[in-house]
Amino acid sequence: MQFNAQLDVDVVALEAEDEVTCLVSLTAPVPEEIADRPGETLIAVI
Repeated sequence: MQFNAQLDVDVVALEAEDEVTCLVSLTAPVPEEIADRPGETLIAVI
């Protein structure tokens, strides 16, 4: 399983009231027996 997180800013200030957007992506390994099956997309909004 590969996990990746990206923020929309380079630095987040401590104790600052600001919005930060984070993009989180998870990539699961594909077993060889189902490699020819079309992929699926899951989008979760929190």
